[in-house]
Amino acid sequence: LVKYLSPDQALADTIDLIQYVRGELGCSPDRTSSEYCPVITFGGSYPGFLAVMLRFRFPDIVDIAYGSSAPLRLYSQEVDTDAYFDKVSEVADIASPGCSNAVRDTVFAVKDDLLANYTSVHKAAKATGFCADTFPTYMRDIPEFISETVTYLVPAVFADFNMAFYPPGPRTALSRACAIFQDQSKTPIERLSSFFDLRGEVEYGSAHKPECFDLSLELPSGPNARIRGSDNSGTGGGFTGEVWEFQCCKDLVIGTGYSEESMFIPRHFSYKWHEKHCHERFGPEVPVGPWRMVDQWGFNDLSHSSHILFTNGLNDGWSTSSITETDNPNLAVINFPNGAHHSEFSQTYPNPKDTEDVIEGYKTATKIIGDWLDEIYSQRTH
Repeated sequence: LVKYLSPDQALADTIDLIQYVRGELGCSPDRTSSEYCPVITFGGSYPGFLAVMLRFRFPDIVDIAYGSSAPLRLYSQEVDTDAYFDKVSEVADIASPGCSNAVRDTVFAVKDDLLANYTSVHKAAKATGFCADTFPTYMRDIPEFISETVTYLVPAVFADFNMAFYPPGPRTALSRACAIFQDQSKTPIERLSSFFDLRGEVEYGSAHKPECFDLSLELPSGPNARIRGSDNSGTGGGFTGEVWEFQCCKDLVIGTGYSEESMFIPRHFSYKWHEKHCHERFGPEVPVGPWRMVDQWGFNDLSHSSHILFTNGLNDGWSTSSITETDNPNLAVINFPNGAHHSEFSQTYPNPKDTEDVIEGYKTATKIIGDWLDEIYSQRTH
């Protein structure tokens, strides 16, 4: 059944659903008919990409698309592979000036401490706040422990905190993480342990937070699974993590690495490592195609597209790979200086916590989509 686990199938299923609902509602397929029912797709992040692709690839069926934090340039492999975590580091300094230097100093100090003073992975895990008795058994030495946790997992957790940095302020997980790393009263290893303790609190709530960080919850299911997966911003654990990793191996190749300018231990993205890892995980018969979608669909060229609205939170690391400006008068872009990852898609409206730029963005988006709907309705002739 994995052959159906693809963006292509997701689009095809959505088109089938749209056509079914239109039929149930008695909608005419003719845009000139008074019985025509316009279709608007909405989505944030990867679903934002899908929402845009539905309009881009099926303009005769989908009339308008709203893609929030939709990383088109990520999936077309056009963005610099260091840009994402460079942006995450930049926003950390917005959350708390000096944060990036504090994180950088801490992770390098932890790395040096672990290499110099530990030979047992079990003891290293316990010292850094992990539940040693549930630690993944494939990690057999300290360099591998550092690679999987300090080098990989610290940026992945910061990626989550960055996406949730809205509204900006000291109570956000990102600001609290920065405060931990800037606490000079603690040793570097104590800071790292407190950081993972915060991750547990954010993930499970203070009432259900485990006493130590259960790293097995970050391990995807399936053969040859590792904490470090095909998505450097965090693969996730269990079956959900396995499903996401498969998609990131095959089609949704997420080219993100850590540069010397970021606050993390440098490790540049490698297509060669990505393919090797994915074939070890899912077998050599699984095609790894970073450029397959863009070559077949051509979404790196939006010059002939229309009725697509892109929105971006400029504190979001993924804004580096989203559409933040356009020369096409038939497209629209709204950028939120205080926004994070599709942060205008709140479950509450009106949301008393919304910043002024997002409140204004609601109004602008409503006006843009309303004008486009008027254009569509003006085509009715009978």
